[in-house]
Amino acid sequence: RGELPTISVCIPARNETHAMTACLEGVLASDYKKLEIIVLDDSSVDNTSVLIKSFAHAGVRFVEGSPLPGDWLGKNHALEGLLREASGQFILFMDVDTIVAPHSISELVRLACRDSRRLVSVLALRSDQWRVSVIFGSLRYLWLLLRDSDQTPAVSSVAWLVHRQSLIELGGFVAFKQLVKPEMAIATNIEQTKHQQLVISTPGLDFN
Repeated sequence: RGELPTISVCIPARNETHAMTACLEGVLASDYKKLEIIVLDDSSVDNTSVLIKSFAHAGVRFVEGSPLPGDWLGKNHALEGLLREASGQFILFMDVDTIVAPHSISELVRLACRDSRRLVSVLALRSDQWRVSVIFGSLRYLWLLLRDSDQTPAVSSVAWLVHRQSLIELGGFVAFKQLVKPEMAIATNIEQTKHQQLVISTPGLDFN
């Protein structure tokens, strides 16, 4: 049995004081031991940066976002900044409002290693699933699943685990800096070698 890979959990944040604590507490409770946790504050005007720094004692690393160049979308620039800071063999990019159970990251890594995947994204099942925005979000991903192909692979931006070196070899986010869904373009490139997969959150793979 091979050694488990190191994972960088990378979270872009902007004005996220409402969700940051729950997100980080979930990641810190993970039973996966080979983690580094990096949060990039993307020019927040609230106390997001202070909140991130309050988790420094638990090993969370704060990164201050750099000024946004005119030809970049903001989130893509934040993701590129996180990529530059990450050192793990895999990077788990997560939205701040995503909550993980203690076993979630371990199960996601196990899935990726078992099936030799270089990108695995998770369609999270939200506990607040009856909110209108959540229902429409789920319908959007259902449409993606129905259209899934080599040219338009289904991929979720909520939480996606990607092999860091594979992402670097694609040029990081530089080639996708103006795309609203850079993860889809990255998945399309990786799909050509049949190494990407979308999975649906379950009690065994609990992303919320």
